[in-house]
Amino acid sequence: MGIRSGIDEIILSPGEIEIGSALCYSLLVEENVMEEKEIKELLLKDNEEFRKTFEQHQQFEKRLDKLKAKSFLTNEEELEEKELKKKKLILKDKMYFLMTEYRKSLR
Repeated sequence: MGIRSGIDEIILSPGEIEIGSALCYSLLVEENVMEEKEIKELLLKDNEEFRKTFEQHQQFEKRLDKLKAKSFLTNEEELEEKELKKKKLILKDKMYFLMTEYRKSLR
């Protein structure tokens, strides 16, 4: 016994539904990632606020990489690492907010 799809009138077995759902989800995720990358590229090119936020995020990432490469961190470096992670997260949230606002402006 299969389920009739309302769109194409194709009869799918339960196994095919699971595979189809996974494929659809995969395609939606892939499409969203592509859309995210495209929006990010556009905003990097055209939006100064987004570009500055991104650049600062990258600077924090580089500093964190240097700290991670050390075999031992001083108390000051541990504190700096925690602060950088927090600041980086705030910047990431800001970038996603700007991307979401841009996406909304397209509708």
